[in-house]
Amino acid sequence: MDDNLTSHVRIAVLQEQITGLKDAIVLQAKENERRLQELNHAHQAQIDRNAQYVSREAFELRTREIDKWRREVDMWRWISIGAGIAGGGAAAAVFKVLGVGN
Repeated sequence: MDDNLTSHVRIAVLQEQITGLKDAIVLQAKENERRLQELNHAHQAQIDRNAQYVSREAFELRTREIDKWRREVDMWRWISIGAGIAGGGAAAAVFKVLGVGN
């Protein structure tokens, strides 16, 4: 009878362990779901923050456009200096063409 009782006690202990493990699995699944929701929220927040910034490609493209424009302006400035009309505005250009004042 002792062996039968011992077997029943062992079975009861194993059943309690199994129940405890099942409960632990359910709790861990809930915790994993909570953490996943937090990660999803943080990811979306990061996407929203990144949307406020200019991409590197767009920045570099715009910088190249500005640099090209600046080189063209500088070229025309130097051409106008060479022609003697820089700094005098449109009137100096007209006087230069008309030969007035020289």
